[in-house]
Amino acid sequence: MQEVKNVRRTRYVAAALIVCLLGLLAVSGIQLVRDNTNSFLRSNANHAAASWSEFIAASTPDFNDILQGAEPKPSTLRNLRNAASASKVYAFKVFDTAGRLVLEVDRRAVPVSGSPFPRKNTPAGVNAGQIGRPSLELTWVSAPIVLNRQNVGHINLLLDQSGLRAAFVSAFTNAGAVSLALITLTLVTALLVHLQQSREARARLKEIQERDVLTNLPSRSAFFQAIDNALDNQNSGKHVMAIMIADLDRFMEINETFGTEVGDYVLCSIAMRLEAIAGRNSIVARLGGDNFGILLPELESKEDAATIGRDILSALNDPVSHGNNNIKLKSTLGVSMAPADGTDRPALTRRADLARFAAKEDGGNQLRFYDASTEAHYEGQRKTERTVQRACDSQSFRLHYQPLYSLRTGRLKSFEALIRLPDGKGGMISPAEFIPAAERTRKINEIGQWALHEACAAAATWPEELTIAVNLSPIQFNTGDLLDHVRSALNASGLAAKRLELEVTEGLMLEDSEEIRDQLAQLQELGIKIVLDDFGSGYSSLNYLWRFPFDKIKIDQSFIRGMAHNAQAKGILKTIVNLGRTMNLQITAEGVETLEQARFLRQIDCDLVQGYLFGRPLPVTDVAGLVLSDFRARISPSAVIDDKPRITTKQALAG
Repeated sequence: MQEVKNVRRTRYVAAALIVCLLGLLAVSGIQLVRDNTNSFLRSNANHAAASWSEFIAASTPDFNDILQGAEPKPSTLRNLRNAASASKVYAFKVFDTAGRLVLEVDRRAVPVSGSPFPRKNTPAGVNAGQIGRPSLELTWVSAPIVLNRQNVGHINLLLDQSGLRAAFVSAFTNAGAVSLALITLTLVTALLVHLQQSREARARLKEIQERDVLTNLPSRSAFFQAIDNALDNQNSGKHVMAIMIADLDRFMEINETFGTEVGDYVLCSIAMRLEAIAGRNSIVARLGGDNFGILLPELESKEDAATIGRDILSALNDPVSHGNNNIKLKSTLGVSMAPADGTDRPALTRRADLARFAAKEDGGNQLRFYDASTEAHYEGQRKTERTVQRACDSQSFRLHYQPLYSLRTGRLKSFEALIRLPDGKGGMISPAEFIPAAERTRKINEIGQWALHEACAAAATWPEELTIAVNLSPIQFNTGDLLDHVRSALNASGLAAKRLELEVTEGLMLEDSEEIRDQLAQLQELGIKIVLDDFGSGYSSLNYLWRFPFDKIKIDQSFIRGMAHNAQAKGILKTIVNLGRTMNLQITAEGVETLEQARFLRQIDCDLVQGYLFGRPLPVTDVAGLVLSDFRARISPSAVIDDKPRITTKQALAG
């Protein structure tokens, strides 16, 4: 509707411009005709006066006598009247050089109004006047009379130029009308051509907007319009409608590995597969990037949508062959149903997207239907993100410090700085909630920089043999200024670089980029220790241990918890410790909560332990007391983990 209004508005404006232009041309033409007509008539009148001056001097035998005051002969008057009638001269008067009227011929029926006749010698020119009859246009004009090369007087003529004016105006008017018609035709033709080109351009633009150039599938806007139309035409109670949003997991890696040309080929292949599976009554669209939308407007039940969804997932996961490459694919599919999940297009597409996001968070490569808990989950995420933003603004984050002990000496060796966020009700928000929220909003860069400065400043007040470990998010490596922030924290606190340990997770290793290896190497050159945190929790690969410059390995606490009911967990722990010995890497076990766990770790010669058995995270104000207790107690390993300990863990820590 808006487009139609714009087209009409354009036409009205163009028509108004043409009318204004034609009006200007008409006014200019009228003025041009008037000016040229008057100029022509003046020239004609002057020429007629000069001709009559010569005629009278040459054809009047008694002209000299008349100039001397004699009466003109009757034949002279007759001849002059006939000549005046033939020349459309209504009257003329002859004056001598003294300005005396010596001859007059007047054929007018009524007196002439206008300026009086000059009685003295006047230059040639026009003195306008008109008689009473509106059909005539009479003009007085004057010219000198020359006889034998001497000026003997002058003549005033009253000429009738009405016919000449009418002929001249008619000629100019006809020429102007033809010119105006040609100009109008040209302008109208140009306008029609412009309107046609505009219609064609709009049609091409609409086609581009409604079709994806690469896959020739409907575009996002066309897909949304199709959903709106399907909702308007949906038969209540007879059918259900499914909206599916699919994407390829880690499609960017295909572009990076094989190139964008191969990536485009994969997208086109996926488009054809989707159209083949979805069926006739469906609409398949490319929503952008590697995202596709599928509209199934007439299904009998949700089970039908599940069946088609599984077929789509299976088809999308089939490899794509291109040249010598056999490209393996994995995909994720989110589905919302109408009317169960909503009756308007924005809600349905948003909920299909939420289902897809939830499926990707669970590892991807699966089909997921929307349910209310999904939206509640993401609403909780948005709430946490807002909380993180407020905490950054109000500087509400806190650092707590958890101790790490040596199993060989029983001595306190280090602290790990852990970020805490008060919930405002006396408790704490779980880091598992606010750290991902900070990473999603990129606030982790600001929070991480603050944590570095706070931890280094605190550690600078401790005994020199104690180190501090600070966790880094993979996102902090993407800014390019991590090294500067670390240097700034060390310089501001005065902490020696060898006392700082930076912990990174295996997620950072997935990028496997030269830039990350360079940043880790530069940090090590400062004297900082690099720790691989949560080893074994996700994407563990032995390749990481020799491709990346690590100084320590921290075993994920899931292995520690698994010792009690899984014998294989103990074997894996022993293997990891032996691997560390072989590669000259220090090994830390986190999440140690029982004496049995601690005893086993000591038996396999694990270096450091961390967990609630040895100490919970403490606010910075309580760290000094723990450090003092460590010096007083000089705890031995047997005091903690012997079969018959002399003192309990709590007593040992209390000194």
